[in-house]
Amino acid sequence: MTKSAATSTSANTTYQLHFVEFDDQGAVYSAANKKTVMNQLRSLTHSNQPTLLVTYIHGWNHNADGDDEDGDIIKLRQVLSRLAKENPGQQVVGVYLGWHGRRFPWYLNHLLTFWDRKQTAHQVGRNGMITTLLELEDIVKHQSPNNTMVTIGHSFGGAALFSSIQSILAERYIQSRPFNTTKAVAGFGDLVVLINPAFEAMLYHSLYDLAQDECRAYPANQPPRLMLLSAAEDWAVRWTFPIGRIPNVLFETHEKTTAKYCRPFNSKATNNQANHHLVKEWRADMTGIGHYDAYVTHFLNRIDNCQYSELKSQAMPVETMNTITQNESTIVGPCLKLTSKNRVQRNNPYMNIFTEDGIMEGHNDIWQPELMDFIFRAIDSRAKATVK
Repeated sequence: MTKSAATSTSANTTYQLHFVEFDDQGAVYSAANKKTVMNQLRSLTHSNQPTLLVTYIHGWNHNADGDDEDGDIIKLRQVLSRLAKENPGQQVVGVYLGWHGRRFPWYLNHLLTFWDRKQTAHQVGRNGMITTLLELEDIVKHQSPNNTMVTIGHSFGGAALFSSIQSILAERYIQSRPFNTTKAVAGFGDLVVLINPAFEAMLYHSLYDLAQDECRAYPANQPPRLMLLSAAEDWAVRWTFPIGRIPNVLFETHEKTTAKYCRPFNSKATNNQANHHLVKEWRADMTGIGHYDAYVTHFLNRIDNCQYSELKSQAMPVETMNTITQNESTIVGPCLKLTSKNRVQRNNPYMNIFTEDGIMEGHNDIWQPELMDFIFRAIDSRAKATVK
């Protein structure tokens, strides 16, 4: 089992990275290790310095064990190092939630474990992972309003994370935004990001439908609470996932339903205008959420003839993320623009973003500098919004 570690890459970029691992039933491998992690976080959040917590759940073909660190752990360390460098006034902490995403060598894992690992991911999410996430939220968010919590899940890790928080998001939506009101929506922590999430679109239907209720307006200060980022080049979810879902879909009954579209950006429409797009449940039940167009809310594209550079990225001021849904197309990075599909109200807290132009060049290519820059801006905007 990989152990917790405090890492200093330089005098100005110190962060902590902790690990909590689960077995296939969702039980933590080491209760003592988890207790140590939680106690260390409590000691940090009791200080006067605000804490920025990034929790990451890996996907298929990854683990948190072994003598050589998994590639996702190495990349997460780089993310934490950059966040520590760019947020010198905060304590940057990472928590890596591990589960058995890989059981065999990668080629056998791809061929033999799709159904098994998908089921396990959902089971881990519904069991031990949800209690761990709630404990982390309690420690970080309830100790001080100046602390920030961002949670990221990739692939089947995104499925595990969504299984954990789906009912929490729905409950908090209803509690914070009662019927017929236009209040801001509470979420889990400050922000949840799902990258190339590997779960079927039908699981997202009820949450999407809730957020579109009566096409009620959202306040101008409503921040994003859930961001889904999927790649056009993700062959695993776009093509392999539907094939893997066929055996389940064949033996289940499906009807037809609708996805409600609100039209806030059409100058001829009013806020309460809506239409309904037909949803074939059998297709939504076998298609990954990011690749079922009915629920996609935004496109993320490169700006034409723009050459990305990290130097230019660092020089560009950070914008608050709640402005990215207020225009049809908004610049959200040195070479990136976010375009609304005119389906949801301004400042809708749930964003299902389809990325194009090679921003992610495949299922596991989630650490691309441009994409990380976009996510950094989301994290940074939440951190700056919480620190008073």
